[in-house]
Amino acid sequence: MRQHGCLFSFAIISIALSGSAAAQEAATTRLAAGPASERPFHLGYVEEQPKKEDAVGKADESKHGFWFFDRTTTPGPMSSDRPGFSDSYALVPRGYSHLEFGYSFYYDREQSTRIQNHTLGEFSLRTGLTDEFELRIKWAGYSFAESLFEDSSRWAGRHIMTKDHDDGGTDMSVGFKSPLLKQDGLIPNLSIIPAISLPTGTSTKGTGDVDPEVRLAWNYALNDRWSLYGVGLATVLSDADGRFFQTGASLATYYQFTPNLGGFVEYYGLYPSTHHTDCQHNIDFGPVILINDNFQIDIRAGFGLNEEAPDFVAGIGFCFRF
Repeated sequence: MRQHGCLFSFAIISIALSGSAAAQEAATTRLAAGPASERPFHLGYVEEQPKKEDAVGKADESKHGFWFFDRTTTPGPMSSDRPGFSDSYALVPRGYSHLEFGYSFYYDREQSTRIQNHTLGEFSLRTGLTDEFELRIKWAGYSFAESLFEDSSRWAGRHIMTKDHDDGGTDMSVGFKSPLLKQDGLIPNLSIIPAISLPTGTSTKGTGDVDPEVRLAWNYALNDRWSLYGVGLATVLSDADGRFFQTGASLATYYQFTPNLGGFVEYYGLYPSTHHTDCQHNIDFGPVILINDNFQIDIRAGFGLNEEAPDFVAGIGFCFRF
C-alpha cells in the first residue's frame, strides 16, 4: 500500500507541474477595484485584476507569467483559508504571499474520560506564482493533548483520576490551487486543491506515510454582502491498521456587516472520523475582522453534533499578506 501512496503522490506532483504551464496560457484580464476600505470583503472573494490603458485609451492585454517577471500591481482584498474547515476558492494574487497561523483549543468528554487538546501553529504559506496557480505549504502545528481519566488505586482499590499527556508535532503538506469554474448563473466559482501529506510528525500525531488528498473549494455570491461556500474532500490516510479512505464536506455562509467586519457559520463533517469509527459532524461560527488591506484576524467557536466530534472548539487566527 505504501507503494500505491508514493505513485499517487508522484501523479499529483506531475499534475501540478503541467497545471502551472497551462495556467500561463489560460490567464485572463480582470476589472479594476478600489481600496479594501471602500468595498466589501468576503471569505472566498476573488479580486478582479485591473486593465492597463494605453495612450489611445484602449486596454492592453495583461502580461502573464511567473510573479518574478510580472507582479500584480493591485492585489485587491484578502481571501484567506481561515477560519474554519473550508478553504477559500480564491487564489493569492500573482507575486504575493499569505502567511496564516493561529491557535485552537478542543475539549471532549467521553463517559469518565476528559480530553483537552491545544494546537499551536496552524501555519499556512500560500504564494501566487501565476494568475491561475497558487503554491501551498501547510503545517497544523504542535499539539499538546491532556487526558484525564478514571483509574483504580493499586493499594486500596479506590477510584482516582489519572492524567496523561501526548504532545508532538503534526504532519506537513504541500500542494497547489488552480481555478476550474467562474460563477455564471447557477454555476459557482470552483477551484481544485490537490496536496500530499508528508510524514514529518511524531508517531502519535502523524500518519507515518505519504498521504494524498484532493479538495474542491466552491463559492457562490448571493449579493455584494452575502455568499455561500464550502469544500468537498477525498483523501487516503494511514494508521496502525493500514490505509483507509476518508471523505469530508462543508457548507458555510458568510455575511459582510461592514467593510471591515464579517461573520460566518459553517457545518463540516468527516466520513469516517478515523479508521473503524463513525462519522464526525461539527458546527463552528465567528467574526472575521479586516484590520487593514494586508492584515486579518478571525475568532471562532464551535461544538460537535455527535459523539465522534469534540464537545467544544475555540480558536483565533491571523493572516498577513506580503
